[in-house]
Amino acid sequence: MRLHQGREAVEEFEKFARVGDSMLSGPLVFLAKLGVARGYTMAGSPDKARIAYRDFWTTWKDADPDIPVLRQAREESARQ
Repeated sequence: MRLHQGREAVEEFEKFARVGDSMLSGPLVFLAKLGVARGYTMAGSPDKARIAYRDFWTTWKDADPDIPVLRQAREESARQ
């Protein structure tokens, strides 16, 4: 992401999210799903970004809405 290579970032975040899905789901897996959404946004794939944000929100539907990363993600996904 720091290198502004959205497509490559998506690939790396998806690897982590897939591995995480087979283990206990922890915060890093959820953040990997957010990384996928952000990567698709950066890569100029808004349809895929919307799907990835939807997956992220489904996973974190019961989380405290005041967590800073969730507030930021809410703003980002609203722009999609």
